[in-house]
Formats: sequence, C-alpha cells, structure tokens
Amino acid sequence: MEEHFKGTALLPFVTRANDAPDASSINDILLAAVRDPAVYVFGELLEVPKVKEVGTTPAVQLVNIFAHGTHKDLSSNQELSNLLQSEAAERKLKQLSIITLSQAHKVLPYRVLLEELSLDHVRELEDLVIDALYRGVFVGKLDQRREQFVIDETIGRDIVTSEELSNTLEVLQQWRARTRAMMQSLGEQMNSAQTMYHADKEHIKSMQNVEKDRQTAIALEMQQELVTELSLGGEGRAGQKGAKRAKIRGKKKYDGEPSMMEM
Repeated sequence: MEEHFKGTALLPFVTRANDAPDASSINDILLAAVRDPAVYVFGELLEVPKVKEVGTTPAVQLVNIFAHGTHKDLSSNQELSNLLQSEAAERKLKQLSIITLSQAHKVLPYRVLLEELSLDHVRELEDLVIDALYRGVFVGKLDQRREQFVIDETIGRDIVTSEELSNTLEVLQQWRARTRAMMQSLGEQMNSAQTMYHADKEHIKSMQNVEKDRQTAIALEMQQELVTELSLGGEGRAGQKGAKRAKIRGKKKYDGEPSMMEM
C-alpha cells in the first residue's frame, strides 16, 4: 500500500503544525496539506493541539471536509471553494467522495456519480476513476456497457466525528441484532429440516418393511398354491394308473375263461 494511504505523507504537515508559531501559519499548513496530491488522510493533523486551538477557521473546515465530507459539501460552500483554489485538490476530494458513496452501494451508476461529483461528461468521470484506480485509491471495474462503476475495495477514510461514530455504532448494533435473529431462524429451520428428514426416513423405512412383508406374503401364497397344485396333480395320475391296471387284469381274466359255446 502506498505511503499516503498509511498516513506517512501527512507526517511532515503534522510536524510543521506542532512547531507553528501562530494561527496564520497553522492555516497555511492546513491548506498545503489538502492541496498535496499524496495526502488522502487528515485525522492526525486535526488532532494536533495547535490546530484545535485555532478553532473552526475556514482552513480547519476545509480539512474536515477532506477528512469526512464529500464534494457536495465543498460545492455548497462558496467561501471554502474560493479558499481551496486547486483543481487537483478538488479532483482528490471527488475521489474521496466516491469512497463515501461506496460505503452504501458497491455498484455506482454513472448518473449518480455525475450528479454527486458535479461532472458534465462521462469521459471526465472515467478519467477521474481511472486516475484513482492507478493510484490505488480503490479497486474496481468500470462497466461502460452498463454505465456503472463496480467497487471491490477502497482505502479507509479518516475516523468520523463522535456523533457519526455513535451513529455507526448504532448501525453495527442493529446489524448484529439482525444477524443473531437470522442465525437463530436458520438454526430453527435446520432443526425443523432435520426432524422432517428423520421422519421421512422412518416413513420410508416403514413403507419398505410393508412392501417387504407384502412380497413375502405373495411368495408364500404362490408357494402354497404350487404345493397344492403338485399334490392334486399327483393324486390324479395315481388314480389313472390304478384304473388302467384294473382294466388290464380284467381283460386277462376274461380272455382266460372258456366260453359257454366251447363247453
């Protein structure tokens, strides 16, 4: 990560502010910091005791916008816009504004960016984004076909004010509560699904047992029918053989006796 994202590019200005002899020097240092193209974080500078002592001068207000605000905050204040007098610094603020917008939405339509950054042409917007991508301010992709900028990752902006921090903490607490509720709901659904799975499994097993018993009963019935058929068939053949033997014996007896005429 480049050093201006680590805050080291701001250190010379912090040192100068600590050694500044008066409020006028402090204001000059603050303006120099926001105009420096390598400085993207300003929180440590605002925490310098001598900077706090000068109060809310226009220079301090300007630094606060670069630390926490957006380009709209600057464009709505003509005095601060006149004080900045740096196209490069204004360009940097627009890039910082994109970071702020990305905190709510990772996909930013061109029309939204054009409006938020007070730009008239798509080419201006794309040049601004490409420059920031090259500098490593954020990581993302320009989708020219859909006219949107998809952001994957950004550098962090300065820690917000105590009021904004409280709001952020509240949002995080709400998110935690929603997450817990969702996890509980998912757990209940999983338990319910598991119960249904076991019930279905037992039902399937029961149906398989019923089918097995039915097939066994059918097999026994068929076996019994076969035994009966074989038994009846055997008795019939035995009767037929007995009748045939009796007939043969009768014939032989008849053939062996002399007739009345021969006597």
